[in-house]
Amino acid sequence: MWSISYWNWAKPSEVEVDLDIRVTSADALGRLTAMLPQADWWAHRPDQEPYAPVPSSDNGDDPYESLPIHLRHWCVEPESVEAALEAAGGEMVAARWDFSSWPPVPELGLGNTCRCAFITVSFNARSIDPDVPSADHTLYIHTEQFHPERATWLASQVGLKILGEPQMSAL
Repeated sequence: MWSISYWNWAKPSEVEVDLDIRVTSADALGRLTAMLPQADWWAHRPDQEPYAPVPSSDNGDDPYESLPIHLRHWCVEPESVEAALEAAGGEMVAARWDFSSWPPVPELGLGNTCRCAFITVSFNARSIDPDVPSADHTLYIHTEQFHPERATWLASQVGLKILGEPQMSAL
């Protein structure tokens, strides 16, 4: 199982995690709804017209009759991510860790900032939204728009390197 390690600047009490899970099986749905009973969900219908009604938790629809679905739960404890991944099995999961701020990087002339201080790990998925399946995981480092060098510095702190070009995110 994969686990997150916090850098010495990230206080677990100042971190929250949002989960977005594409659920395709009834078994995974049962495990996930038992663990995250307050999660919202909506049917995954990429081929449907944008304004067509989609079955969802808001409508009181049955998620088992609506598979595949996206299941979303905001503000889970960081310690619960591994249990959610275990419950999800091989389903595609995006977990976003929201930090209170990024640390200062004096060697780059960057102070600490609370803007865009989060990372997303897409498990079994190649995209930031869990839509494109993959046999591995992808880590996204979100930083303020005008300082993408912070992402390179952050990745180097845990022995990683940036593989792609900076991208603008809708988040």
